[in-house]
Amino acid sequence: MKTTNTSNAFIKELTKQYTHAVCFSPHLDDAVFSAGGLLSELSKHMPIEVVNVFTSPGEAKSTLSAKQFLKQCAIPSPKLLFDVRLNEDKHSLSLINAEVIDMNYTDALWRTHTKSLFPRRFAGKLVPELTALYPTYRYHIIKGQVHPQDKDLMIELARKFRNIAPDPTKIAVFAPVGVGGHVDHRIVRDACRLAFGKHAYYWLDFPYFAMSGTTNNFITYYSLKPHTVSIQTNKKKLLCEKYSSQYDIVIKDKAILESPEQFFHS
Repeated sequence: MKTTNTSNAFIKELTKQYTHAVCFSPHLDDAVFSAGGLLSELSKHMPIEVVNVFTSPGEAKSTLSAKQFLKQCAIPSPKLLFDVRLNEDKHSLSLINAEVIDMNYTDALWRTHTKSLFPRRFAGKLVPELTALYPTYRYHIIKGQVHPQDKDLMIELARKFRNIAPDPTKIAVFAPVGVGGHVDHRIVRDACRLAFGKHAYYWLDFPYFAMSGTTNNFITYYSLKPHTVSIQTNKKKLLCEKYSSQYDIVIKDKAILESPEQFFHS
């Protein structure tokens, strides 16, 4: 698939203005699934850095939602799952010579209350949902409601993001726009807004856009303008296939990989 005029103009704008690009990816695959086509093209012109934020299962026991996710991935334990996914991410991003930083924060499926009283902590060993910050995937994690405890996390991430990309006028900064409502995506998005203000670019979250469309309150509130990038399908497919534990789960319809990528900017 050839790059459209819109793609050419956007890519030319990025390569002219910035010396390199930094992508703040909530999970170990989000940057590639959502922006792999653009990253492949930019990697020809500038260094690429991918910062993966939630790359650990922490120490908590798995809730029913977490166990279901492990079952879908056909991997028996949380630790093994993240070991596999870290390795997949390394191999995928090596194809575009991207530098990788893993921040080792706990994924929402395993995040817990930090100030639970002893009875609650004890009961949580038997029923993990009692100490889980987001007890279920369906009714908590993808509802878009960030828990108050995670507001402090958001501020902490904003500070660290700014240390990684201190001058967003020279570094192209990318993050998810939060379509689909996953709390980890919303946290990374809002941390980037705190850190970089109008300078950040936001990608349309894959595969959530297929379920919820392209409009959300964040886009309309900040009057973000869209940029469409038609992609090199074969290269993006190769990048995505490296995430073998997630590929068939996330990309049920392989034709969706031919969809243009969308980005938003002030």
